[in-house]
Amino acid sequence: MRSSSWLRFTVVLAARGVIAALVGVVFWGIAPLALGWHTTTVMTGSMQPTLLPGDVVVSKPVPAHDVRAGQVLLFPDPDHAGVLRLHRLQDVDAHGDLVTKGDANPEPDSTAVARSSVVGVGYLRVPLVGLPVVWAAEHRTVPLVAPVSYTHL
Repeated sequence: MRSSSWLRFTVVLAARGVIAALVGVVFWGIAPLALGWHTTTVMTGSMQPTLLPGDVVVSKPVPAHDVRAGQVLLFPDPDHAGVLRLHRLQDVDAHGDLVTKGDANPEPDSTAVARSSVVGVGYLRVPLVGLPVVWAAEHRTVPLVAPVSYTHL
C-alpha cells in the first residue's frame, strides 16, 4: 500500500472512532431519560475518589423502601433550593430519615433527607464526560475553547 492509502485509511479509521464515541455519549445521555432515569454531572469533589468532578452519573428510580446503607443517592439538596445532591446513604435516623455523607467529607450532611425525596440511586458512572459543564459553571473558558491544550485532568 502506498503512504497516501495508509494516511487515508488512518484518517477514516480515526473519524469513525470519533463518530462512534459521540454516538455512544449521546446514547448514554438520552437512553436513561427514555427509561425515566436521571443523569447528573458531578460538580464538586465531595464524593472523591468514587466520583470525580465532571463524571456523569445515571441514577435509576427505586421505591423508597428499597434504599439501603452504602448506596449513592440522588436527592434535592436540602441546603440549596433547586439543586440536586449525590451522596452516599450512611444511616437511617430515629425518625426514619436518611443520613447521607459525601465520601470525601469528614462528617455526615447536616440535614437528614426524607425517603420520599430520593430521586434515584446511582447506577452507572460515565467518567469525565461532563467536564465541559464543570468548566462552564466555573467560568473557565480556556478549556472550553481549546480542550486540546488543557492537560490538567
